[in-house]
Amino acid sequence: MPQFFGTYNESAIMLLILAGIFLIIAWVWRLHREIERCEAALQAEEKLREEKQRSAAQIKGLMLASPDPLITMDHHGIVQVASYSVETVLGWKPHEIVGQNARVLLPESDYPQFEELLDHIKTSGKLNQLGAPRDCFAKRRDGSELPATVSLWEIEQEGSDSLFICMIRDISERVESLAKLRLYYEALNATADSISLVDIETFQVLYVNAASCKALGYTREEMMTMDVRKRVSDLRIDNRSYTPEEVAQILLDQGGIDSIEIYRHRKDGTKFPAEANMRVFSSQGRQILVTTARDLTERRKLLAELEWMAFHDSLTGLANRTSILRSIQKSLDKKAPHCFALLFIDFDRFKLVNDSLGHEAGDDLLKQISQRIRKSLRGNDITPARLGGDEFLVLLENLNCPEDAIRVAERLEDILWPAYQIGPHSVISTASIGIVTNQHHFETASEMLRDADLAMYAAKSSGKACYRVFDETMRERAELHMQLEEQLNVAIERDELVIAYQPIVSLTSGQLDGVEALIRWQHPDYGLIMPDRFIPIAEESDLIIQIESWVLDRACQQWVDWQKNLGDKAPKCVHVNLSRKQLLLPEMVQRVADVLAKYRMPPGSLHLEVTESMIMEEMETGIAKLKELRQLGVRIDMDDFGTGHSSLSCLHEFPIDVLKVDRSFVANLKNVKDYAALLEAVLVLADNLGLKVVAEGIETKEQLVLLQSLDCELGQGYFFAKPLFAEDLENFVHDFHQRIGNKTERVTVGGY
Repeated sequence: MPQFFGTYNESAIMLLILAGIFLIIAWVWRLHREIERCEAALQAEEKLREEKQRSAAQIKGLMLASPDPLITMDHHGIVQVASYSVETVLGWKPHEIVGQNARVLLPESDYPQFEELLDHIKTSGKLNQLGAPRDCFAKRRDGSELPATVSLWEIEQEGSDSLFICMIRDISERVESLAKLRLYYEALNATADSISLVDIETFQVLYVNAASCKALGYTREEMMTMDVRKRVSDLRIDNRSYTPEEVAQILLDQGGIDSIEIYRHRKDGTKFPAEANMRVFSSQGRQILVTTARDLTERRKLLAELEWMAFHDSLTGLANRTSILRSIQKSLDKKAPHCFALLFIDFDRFKLVNDSLGHEAGDDLLKQISQRIRKSLRGNDITPARLGGDEFLVLLENLNCPEDAIRVAERLEDILWPAYQIGPHSVISTASIGIVTNQHHFETASEMLRDADLAMYAAKSSGKACYRVFDETMRERAELHMQLEEQLNVAIERDELVIAYQPIVSLTSGQLDGVEALIRWQHPDYGLIMPDRFIPIAEESDLIIQIESWVLDRACQQWVDWQKNLGDKAPKCVHVNLSRKQLLLPEMVQRVADVLAKYRMPPGSLHLEVTESMIMEEMETGIAKLKELRQLGVRIDMDDFGTGHSSLSCLHEFPIDVLKVDRSFVANLKNVKDYAALLEAVLVLADNLGLKVVAEGIETKEQLVLLQSLDCELGQGYFFAKPLFAEDLENFVHDFHQRIGNKTERVTVGGY
């Protein structure tokens, strides 16, 4: 029993020891687990702390590095941190914005959009993802606004609420660029030129503007799907043709081509000319061709019209001066043996038509003249032209002989002679024609034109309504004309002009009635030059006014001297000729009054002679001036009566005192009975009107007797005396009175 008990106790003790050991092991294991758990917790806490530090560092780094304003904020939008760029872009210092609601950075109108974006981020459940950028406006600290995009995203934080980051990006430059691009696009579509972009290797259309679509009749979609080569043809550079592929290669080699001419094809199948400028540039590895094309249809039409205008007369449609000179020069340059001629046509009395009926009537006359010339002269070898004014040219080529030109001139005279109907008026305007042929070996067209002009003036000088063929003497006379014109300018200063006086005699009493002052030019080289040689030159150059003023002054002075030297034998009056230009001078009447006052000459002793054509050409003004002169007491003579264009029915309207019958009446008195009858009628009419009559050009005794039988009162001519210089006239007066005395019977004595 004790052994058993002893044994039993030991076993119990052993069990107790074993149990204790197990308890200790369990506690140690549990303690180990707790230690491991604590270590894991410490590690997790350290990791979180590190992550927070890393996140804060990242945010801080982002805040420092970002050029765009960045802010962090909580769920309520309160700013926690602000980047330095907030100050540079928005004008806020970072510490000023912290603690404020982020809405202060936005205009009030954009608040709803910002709130909507923030709510979307909160409720989307997609953390750490960038919120969709929203275009809006940001507000600077000074209240100004700038275009911007606002982006929001959420960053989750362990153990705390999520953090929201807001980025505000200034998009002013982008908005401005887009605006410019929009303007460029609008400008491209607004331009009238066609603009296109094409891949030069594939000929694929990349862009066309509205003008290109309109010009060709395609939609933009249709053109974008077409091969550009199908829309063009006839490509020409410097008048040489090229294929599209050849042009493409030139463009790749040179980079561009200016002024290439092409034909563009419309959708309806028609085509039109265009001028294009082409340039090549690289974009994303592609060679892009930019083409600007302009429709040449209107330009070519305009150029054609301008070319026509440049070589045609706008009034008549005939070739103009430039054109006919080119044709003449072309014929001269051929140096061919064939004969050709130039006709220079000038129309007589055209100025009278123009001045009396108006310029419209003158233009109508020129049109009718050109129609007659055009209809009567047809053929490839005949070129009619209008030189200007009433001057026309006709170039006759491939003539068989020079006489052919004369036959054409004669035909033109016949065609141009009949009257022209100008409104209610029937107008006659005959032609004076000058003819010159290439037989004179001209080098230039101007030379040939010059000599044709000289021949025309010779025709006018020959009585008009005729033709003359050029010869070398005409050029010599023209050269002399030029020399005289140059020297006439100084003739007065050199005292080369002199006055001759032709007596005017009473045919009833045989007494000296007056003298006519006739100018002469005592030229140092050419001797005494008659007025018909230099007065026309003076009239062309306006020297006539200066010359006639000098004649008026000298003649009045001479008359006064004769009154002192000759007494009762002196001429009763002096007759001085007036030109049209002198008569129409505004100060003409005052000039005459000044000369009369200067020499204390009785106004009735001065006769001023005008032609009836002068009065008719400027009827209203001329008559008014003559009336003013008569009011001074001056006598007015109508010179060369019977050769002008006046009507006897209006003779009573002219303020005149004397009719001077032209010498042609006197010369034909004996041989032509009608002249005597006509002269008798003039004398009766003059007597009824209270006018004196002077018969000019009395050269024979028979003429004198006939005039006396018709009771003509006064006469002048070589039968009595040629024009005499002042001293010779004084001798003539003494001799004349010694021989004639105061006889009142008919003059029967021979002249001097």
